[in-house]
Amino acid sequence: GNYKERALLDIEDAMLDAAKYLDDELIAEYWGFSCPTDKRIEEWIKLADQYATDWKPSDSLFLESEHG
Repeated sequence: GNYKERALLDIEDAMLDAAKYLDDELIAEYWGFSCPTDKRIEEWIKLADQYATDWKPSDSLFLESEHG
């Protein structure tokens, strides 16, 4: 199976929490832009899809989330 996908599915809840609580300065440092808290998962999925080569993260991650 796809180990990256399974690993990320296992930590989805932690990623949702991180998106809510990480300082915007940290997000801007890593992403190169500031992002409102309520749009972070949506933006993360867009970025992940751009960088993924063997699967599309938006096909399986955060499907039950209001952001995904």
